Amino acid sequence: MPSPSHTRRRGTIPVLAAVSLATVLAGCRGRQPAEAAAETRPLGPATTVPASAAAPATLAAGTPAGGLRDWIAEVRQGLASVPAQATSQSGDAQRRALDLYLTRQEYIEMYWGEGGRLTRGRELAPAIEEAENRFHLLLAALEPRFATKSEVLRREIASLEQQYDRVLAAALSARVPLDPHRVFEAERAPSPASPTGTGSATKPGEGH
Repeated sequence: MPSPSHTRRRGTIPVLAAVSLATVLAGCRGRQPAEAAAETRPLGPATTVPASAAAPATLAAGTPAGGLRDWIAEVRQGLASVPAQATSQSGDAQRRALDLYLTRQEYIEMYWGEGGRLTRGRELAPAIEEAENRFHLLLAALEPRFATKSEVLRREIASLEQQYDRVLAAALSARVPLDPHRVFEAERAPSPASPTGTGSATKPGEGH
C-alpha cells in the first residue's frame, strides 16, 4: 500500500469548490508565495483561499478574526477530533483538516512566513515553513487510500503542534505583531484633523 510523501514543499494552493485533497497537495509542490493567485477564490460558503502572499502591506481579503495565537489555537482545537473522526468518517475528517489548513495555516504563512507582511528575524519564517510541511504530511495521511491508523494521525498532529510552539516562540523572540487586524486597520484609520488650519482656509471672523 502506498504511503504519504515526506517531501512536500511549501507554497500556495489553487483550489476550486470540488477540488480533491490530492489536487491540493499536488499544487503545493515547488511554488513560492509570489506565484500565488492575486485573487481570493471561494471554496465554500465560509471558506476562502488567501490572496497573494506578495500583495501590498494591507489586510488580506478573508483574513479570519484574531491573530497568530488565535489561529494556532483554532487549529489545535479543530484537529483534536480528527483521528477519531477519520476511523468512521474519513471524508469529513479530511475536509475538516483541509479547511483549517486553508483558513488558518495559509494565513499564518502569508503574514509571518517567508516574504510575509509582518515577518522578521531569522527563525520565524523557517519555523512556519516547517509547520507547513508537517501540515502537508497530515493532509496526505488523511487520504482514504492510505487508511492511516488513528495513532499515526495523532503523532502527525502532535508533531505539528510541537512545531507551532516553535513558531510562537520565534514570533515572540522577533517581537512581530501578532494581530494583523490591529496593524493594518490602524493604518487605515483616518488621522484626526489638525487643530490649526494652514493654507487658504478661512479663519473665524475672516469671512466675506
